[in-house]
Amino acid sequence: MFKIIINILYILILSLNISIISSTINIKKISLKNILIMNILIYIPSYLLYVLNMNIFLVPISIIIVFLNYFMILKDIQSAIFTSVFTQIIFALSDAITGIIFIFIFKFSYFQIENKKILYLTLSVIILIISFVISKIVYKFSKWQNLNNLKIINKRDILIYSLYLIITLIIVYSYTIILKSLSQNPNKTIILFNFFLIVSFIILLIITAYSNSKNIKNDLEQKHTETELNQLIEYINMVEQISSDLRSFKHDYINIIKIIGNYLDLKSYNELNEFFKRELMPESIKILRKDRCFLLLKHIKIDPLKGIMSSKIIIAQSKKIITKLNIIDDIDNLSISILDICRIIGVILDNAIEAAELCDNRFIEIAIFKNDKITTFIINNSCPTNTPPIYKIYEKNFSTKGLGRGVGLKSVRNIINEKYKNVTLNTQIENSVFQQELVIF
Repeated sequence: MFKIIINILYILILSLNISIISSTINIKKISLKNILIMNILIYIPSYLLYVLNMNIFLVPISIIIVFLNYFMILKDIQSAIFTSVFTQIIFALSDAITGIIFIFIFKFSYFQIENKKILYLTLSVIILIISFVISKIVYKFSKWQNLNNLKIINKRDILIYSLYLIITLIIVYSYTIILKSLSQNPNKTIILFNFFLIVSFIILLIITAYSNSKNIKNDLEQKHTETELNQLIEYINMVEQISSDLRSFKHDYINIIKIIGNYLDLKSYNELNEFFKRELMPESIKILRKDRCFLLLKHIKIDPLKGIMSSKIIIAQSKKIITKLNIIDDIDNLSISILDICRIIGVILDNAIEAAELCDNRFIEIAIFKNDKITTFIINNSCPTNTPPIYKIYEKNFSTKGLGRGVGLKSVRNIINEKYKNVTLNTQIENSVFQQELVIF
């Protein structure tokens, strides 16, 4: 009975260890419910394999379960592979470190650890603690390197890196199996070699992960630069269009004066009034409104932000959306990364354009102003009367325009919540007007 209880506790700690490692190293946080479900899914087959003395299959089974679980939750094969493989490598490293502690510091023999159940259970608890500490370090490293915002876009790179991870795990796992089969009581040299083998592979993994993340960052920066350049070209083209409009207006000015003069000579005041209201005033308002938006963008001294805003305004105007812009102060310095502010404003404006398109009264109003050490962006847009409540809009994958469209606002919330304590985003809907207020302290 005592042996059964020890076995149950040992497998419970083992499965709990795998669940804790995988949930800790994953930057995308998993709910407690999902962690408990994964723990149960690992525990049941692991206990059966342990009782049947088929321990050799414990690692492959747990890898498969962790991979499938995270793939179903995250819908991301890249994250699922990295989480499942790194979980086992961290577990192997924790096991090796614990072995070093018990054999070299506490002077226990391998035979004693294997055959004393209480000691074996204690060792598994120590492995759990060490695993948790290592997992936290891996998590901090991932966050420091900003790996949560990186995606391997090239399928070839995904395949190569995934294969490297899997081969590393297979080598470590195979060596462990061979070690146990060849020596029932391995000496200190073998145990040390096992430790340094695992550590060397993990160092190679870290170096590979670091260089890989640098390559991805460089690719993203290059694409961002290309996008920024295209947006600035659009802005320059629009400024040239404004200049062309002014030249055209100057060219038409003489003709307009002659028409007005003819009406005055004939004392046709009613016709002049009609001409002014029907022809001259609407066209003037249209030109002035369009030009004013782009002239005010001169106050934005951050070129990427100016580029993305001009690009979105062009798109809005092409969709017959009345666009108003109000900027009083020069915006030259923000306490947020340029990439993040461009992503946030880009997503907000994309959503504003999509919502305004669905309305009869199409408009977007943008106001940017500074007050002491605070910069505020306020974006109002018309929206349909059946617009869902705010809490619903910020749910992942929610969209009024089909499956897979509603990731933007959720990602904006994640960027702000995870990276910036000095940034707030306030959202409200009132009288078919959707308002986003972004405040940067």
